[in-house]
Amino acid sequence: MQQPIPFDAMLPLDDGSLLELCAKGNEDAANVLVVRYLSLVHRKASVRRGRSLETDDLSQEGLIGLMDAIRTYRPDGGSSFATYASVCIDNRIRKAVARTNTAAQHTSDIALEDVLGSTALADEGENPESILIERERLQSLKRKMESLLSPFEREVLSCYVKGFSYEQMANMLHTTSKAVDNALQRVRRKLKIADR
Repeated sequence: MQQPIPFDAMLPLDDGSLLELCAKGNEDAANVLVVRYLSLVHRKASVRRGRSLETDDLSQEGLIGLMDAIRTYRPDGGSSFATYASVCIDNRIRKAVARTNTAAQHTSDIALEDVLGSTALADEGENPESILIERERLQSLKRKMESLLSPFEREVLSCYVKGFSYEQMANMLHTTSKAVDNALQRVRRKLKIADR
């Protein structure tokens, strides 16, 4: 039986050797490749960030692209692993941006109307002054959410308030459950800070 290679001993190995270990099921070798190419993932994500997706979300997509590259790379394909990984990362990020832009076109620009409810905010028995105060409070909340949250975060929040699961939201928004979770964490953090 072959002795497992310690993680530290894998760090100086070249990409080809690490990929051979990955093909044999060595997860540590894949982790070394991820660490090695992580800065490339972050660079590509920061270049593509925009209104629809933040750098963290795009980095997650890029990591998925990198993992796909590790799994599917073939040395006889005519390119180095670095080139192949770069293309896989970039393609995954581009597709995520395109999916999000398409999803944004099919949903309302700001799906906060669903979050905030209709303008009929109070029972008929309430006085006009309390109705007006409540409407102003909700308009203020809406403006705050529009200024603090990215379009993707607003979409996630809208789906969350409607009771969708993380998996359902990920399918609807063409992203991963982890990206949905990260977006909700950012929403909570931003709204908590704004409430102080």
